[in-house]
Amino acid sequence: MGEPLPTPLAELPDSDPLLCPHCGYDLRGSIAEQCSECGHPINRATLGVSHFPWAHRRGIRAYCKTVWLITINSRRLKFEFSKNQSLLDARAFQRITTFLLVLTLTGSCAALLAADRQLFLVPRPAPRPANWPDDLIVPWAAGANFLPVISSMFLLLALHLTSVHHRLFRLKSAPARLQERASGIACYATAPLALLFPLAILWWIIFILLINDVIPAGTPPIWFALIPVFLAILLFPLTLLRILQWTLRVRNRGAEYSLLIVPHLLGLWLLGFVSYLGFLPWCIGLIWVAIDSFR
Repeated sequence: MGEPLPTPLAELPDSDPLLCPHCGYDLRGSIAEQCSECGHPINRATLGVSHFPWAHRRGIRAYCKTVWLITINSRRLKFEFSKNQSLLDARAFQRITTFLLVLTLTGSCAALLAADRQLFLVPRPAPRPANWPDDLIVPWAAGANFLPVISSMFLLLALHLTSVHHRLFRLKSAPARLQERASGIACYATAPLALLFPLAILWWIIFILLINDVIPAGTPPIWFALIPVFLAILLFPLTLLRILQWTLRVRNRGAEYSLLIVPHLLGLWLLGFVSYLGFLPWCIGLIWVAIDSFR
C-alpha cells in the first residue's frame, strides 16, 4: 500500500492544539520549522495525523507494530489525543484484539481438556446436593462441560475485557470530534492483551511436548511451561496501566485521578470474570441439572 496521506491542517479546528511530538509544546503561535521550546524539527503537515501505524496501513505488520508501540508506551504516541483519529480504523483494531483474546482463552482451555477430558466433571450427588459447595460446584461443572458454553463464556469475557473500559473515555460535554478521538483511542488501549496469543502458542507447544513425554516430567525443562504463564499474568496489570495512562491523557487529569479509575476498572474486570466464567455456566448448568432430575 502507498504512503499515508497527511491530514491538511486546514481540516483541523483552530481550537485544537498543534503539539510538538517531542515535548508537547503548543505550536499554534509559532511559524518556525522547529519547536521553540525544545528545538526539535517540526513537519507541520503531519502534526494532526495519527501516529498509530494501524491507522495508515492494514496488515499483520501494522497491527503488530501498533501493539508493540502501545505496550512499551512509545513516546511517539504520547500526544495522540490532539490528532485526528479514525474511529472505523480503531474499531477494526479492537475487533482483531478481541479475536486473538478469544483464540487464546479457548485454545488454552482446549489444551487442558485434551490432557484431561474429565477436568470439569464432578460426581453427581444423590439424591441432591448435600451442602452449599455442591450447590455451587455441581451446576457450574454441568454447564462448563458443554462446548458451546465454553466458547460463549470466553467470547463474552474477551468482549468485556476489550470494551468495558470505554466508559472511562466518555467525554459527554465535549465536541463530537473529541468524543470520536477518545473512543478511537479507547479501542487501542487494550492492545497489550494481544500479546497473550503468542505467549499461549509458546505454552501450547511446551504443554504438548510435556503430555507426549518429549520433555520428561519432573526435569528442569518443565519449569519453562511456567514462563509464558507468568508473562501472561503480567500483561493484565500492564494493560491496566496503559488504560490508566490513556484515560488521564484524554481527560487531561493528574495522577491523583487514578485513585478513582483503578478501583473502577478492576471492579469492572472482576465483574466480567465472575459473570462469564462463573455465573453464566452455573445458570446453564442449574437448568440442565433441573431438567435431568426429571428423568
